[in-house]
Amino acid sequence: MSSITLGQPNQNVRANELVLARVVGLVALLLVAGHLLLGTFQPHVRFHPVLYLSLFAVFVGLRVKGWEVFERTQFDFFFVGWLVLAALSQLYATNVLGRVIYALDILEYLYVILQSWAVYRGAFALVKAAPRAGSQGILFSILAICMFSALLGIAQSTGAKGAADTIANNLGSRKDVTQMSEDYDESPRPSGLLSSPTMLGSYNVYGTIVTIAIAIAFGFALSIRQLPWLLLANGVLLACSVTSQVRLALIQQFGLLAFFAVYTLFRAQRTVAAVAVLAFAFGLIAFNRVVVERNDPRFQYITRTFEGKFFSDESLTVRLEAWNRIGDVATELAPLGSGFTQLTSNAYARRGDVFARANGPDNGFLEAYLIHGIPGILLVMFLIYTGFSLQNKLKGVSVGYVQMIRWSVLLSIVVFPILSSGLVVTHSKFERSGYLLLLMGAAAALVSIAASRERLEPPPAAS
Repeated sequence: MSSITLGQPNQNVRANELVLARVVGLVALLLVAGHLLLGTFQPHVRFHPVLYLSLFAVFVGLRVKGWEVFERTQFDFFFVGWLVLAALSQLYATNVLGRVIYALDILEYLYVILQSWAVYRGAFALVKAAPRAGSQGILFSILAICMFSALLGIAQSTGAKGAADTIANNLGSRKDVTQMSEDYDESPRPSGLLSSPTMLGSYNVYGTIVTIAIAIAFGFALSIRQLPWLLLANGVLLACSVTSQVRLALIQQFGLLAFFAVYTLFRAQRTVAAVAVLAFAFGLIAFNRVVVERNDPRFQYITRTFEGKFFSDESLTVRLEAWNRIGDVATELAPLGSGFTQLTSNAYARRGDVFARANGPDNGFLEAYLIHGIPGILLVMFLIYTGFSLQNKLKGVSVGYVQMIRWSVLLSIVVFPILSSGLVVTHSKFERSGYLLLLMGAAAALVSIAASRERLEPPPAAS
């Protein structure tokens, strides 16, 4: 960025840093919120607005750090491998399996891959340009959007349902799917800004991860005034998962809070641990309401679990059917999968050949196997390995915002196999994996800065 010519040199630098921090923070907010709140503009701009925001983020980083924003990172190999597999799997599907795959299918898949890569590089560029502002902007924006969606989900189950539904249907990521769920589900569960209650549950998990990462990273440095806000955030996210009746999300949130309490108690941070204990208790109280009011038709989805009807859940039955179909053709899929079609993730589009009947498994590992065979599973495992590797390289950096990113990546990667297996969080859709990509981009940038021995904290003020 060009320097300011007026004032003292230290004032010029400080002014530049302040402007840069605000720009980076704003772009981070737009990047995080864009894929949920700006989808309604997609028909007017050809591609999803988040792609343009990602490219703008790279441009901001380019102006500040030059060509450093295009530095090769460990996670870039994931996207290169994904692109190579995309081409090989489409060729294998058409030439060996005899599938009919159209040009639009190939273009759609390339767009998914390139958009995901652009989002990762956008986060990398922002944090590279302004480490503190970029990292905090991404984290706090994720928490803000998760909280907004959770509050909207809670409102959808109260007397404010009409207004909440209007907001969700106009701002949400896939309002057509949300509206269909409301029209045809006998007991519609809240979905917030997302396309399903299950997706809302996964975002509640991400919100819980960020609150825990903030608390662990700052520990004793947290003030008494900040603790109630962390408690409130966890309480809202838990209450939303109870209201939307996402069983697997509740299990993960309670598990994360239990880990949080044990970890902070072990480190003698008893005041911080109290937040986890109180949030855990609040969640149990909210969950107890469901158990007590099991005759309430609004909670009939989750009360089936207590009545021994877990496998009578229609959504689970649909998924299990897809899993069985994948098992039927597992041998044919093993080398390179059956390629990608625009209906691969759609559980209701199982018309066509034997491979199309396996569409919509809502499981990241099985979907990777369906599209790419065994190499697809290895690709997902490489994603998990890269996440662990990045956070491990930040382990010794004792800077607050760096540790927030590190813990967010670590906890996200720990729960990713569960999210991917049961909460439809796959790497092949940005709505489902966008926050993980943003966190990985931020972590990769911080690793790069630490490796080049650049300063992660501003220099102390001159006396």
